[in-house]
Amino acid sequence: ILGVHAGSDDDGAYRQMRVYAEVLQKIQTDYMTVPKMSSVTTGALHGLLESLDADSSYLTPSEYKIYKDEPASGQAQVGITVSKRYGYATVVNVMPGSPADQHLSDGDVIESIDNQSTRELSLAVIRLMLEGKPGTTITLSVVRPMKPDPDKLPVIRAIAAPPALGTQAYDNASILYLKPGAL
Repeated sequence: ILGVHAGSDDDGAYRQMRVYAEVLQKIQTDYMTVPKMSSVTTGALHGLLESLDADSSYLTPSEYKIYKDEPASGQAQVGITVSKRYGYATVVNVMPGSPADQHLSDGDVIESIDNQSTRELSLAVIRLMLEGKPGTTITLSVVRPMKPDPDKLPVIRAIAAPPALGTQAYDNASILYLKPGAL
């Protein structure tokens, strides 16, 4: 007989929810200072979604409003693709010829954008902060290997054309190899 049954309390997700409830109870009863439970819940939701994959993030109601009210296109950018790693925004890709191409490399960790820590920001808001009017400047605080202090880098937003698509023909032009300059 095939069918669907509801999970018991001993199944994975329900057991994890019970653990979360126990932790919240301990925080409320045994923590030295009175915690702000909305901040605790927001932090838990940020951690939950960021643990799924590097591109998932939780938006608070105010962040969601900012995200929803932003124009969908036409904004200048610095020319980087970012993801969250180790809790901070990390450069995944730098577009060749972009303003960031002069300053940043793949793997650089962006500690802050205009003195606002990327650790407390969702990925969607970080990406919005990197966009803006052409010619405007943002200051990125970048952590690099073997350097004790972050570099403060001013980067100018610009509307950059994506790099050209590379092509190569093989086997008497029966096979065409396409190499995008940026994804």
